[in-house]
Amino acid sequence: MIAKINILESIGDAFFTVNKDWVLTYLNKETEKVLHRKRDTLIGKNLWDEYPDAIETDFYRQYHKAAKTQENLTFEEFYSALKVWLEVTVYPSNAGLSVYFKDITRRKESDLRLLHSNERFEKVAEATHDAIWDWNILEDTLYWGAGFGNLFGYQVEKITPTLKSWTNHIHPEDRKQVLQSIYGAIENPNQSNWISEYRYQKNDSTIANVIDRGIIIRDEKGNPIRMLGAMNDISERKKFEISRLEYIRQIETQNEKLKSIAWTQSHIVRAPLARMLAIMNAIDDNNRDLDDTLMWLKHLRDSANELDEIIKDVVENAQHLT
Repeated sequence: MIAKINILESIGDAFFTVNKDWVLTYLNKETEKVLHRKRDTLIGKNLWDEYPDAIETDFYRQYHKAAKTQENLTFEEFYSALKVWLEVTVYPSNAGLSVYFKDITRRKESDLRLLHSNERFEKVAEATHDAIWDWNILEDTLYWGAGFGNLFGYQVEKITPTLKSWTNHIHPEDRKQVLQSIYGAIENPNQSNWISEYRYQKNDSTIANVIDRGIIIRDEKGNPIRMLGAMNDISERKKFEISRLEYIRQIETQNEKLKSIAWTQSHIVRAPLARMLAIMNAIDDNNRDLDDTLMWLKHLRDSANELDEIIKDVVENAQHLT
């Protein structure tokens, strides 16, 4: 009996027993800490007389259920009088009930903060046009916000929530580079941000150009544990950039043609024109020699024909500028 009591006093859980009349027959020291009552003020007293405020709670209902069914029960309940959450396990017997319980307030508050955080995350995901994502690196689970379905046409609830559900749709020519980029980022303890542009396959098999940004969350040792980010479809911007570059290339090509025309006008055209002027001067100097004059006229005609062909080429090149 003494050994049993020593064990009950040493365990980390609070523990008490009641008989069939709900009279407290034993409490260990951990129960004193949780309930802020000395055991000698409780032993021999009726549980519900000492804690009447618990009668309208799950403590009362679950204890009576265990006594009636003689089945073990485990439940969680908030005790407003002490402002604590308790996790309770009840073991019924013919003599009454043995009850183990512990304070789980910190865990419940943490769960509540996480719930509120997730709710805020979901609201943000709904409000933005980006595809918000949350990658649990340790568990390899990937959460997608509603924007993922809106942008790429996938039904989020039907996607297996792993990293492969994302990487399988990256364009094959981009996949290796993207994976090297993201794993290189998470393996570098000094890096907290990641960004990449790549092509991504939509549900209708068309390809979207995306920009993807992420923030790496690490533990106190610098190990990556989680990553949050957002994908954005920049296909329209890419199309505009391509159109703009194509327009610039066309302008540059036209400029080169204009330079060629200008060079033609300033050099090639001047050659036959100069010869024609020289021939006319020679005719003036030899106006008494008919044979020489006829010869110079032939040269003049040849130069004029040459100039005519050059002008035709200039006109044709100019017509091809648009």
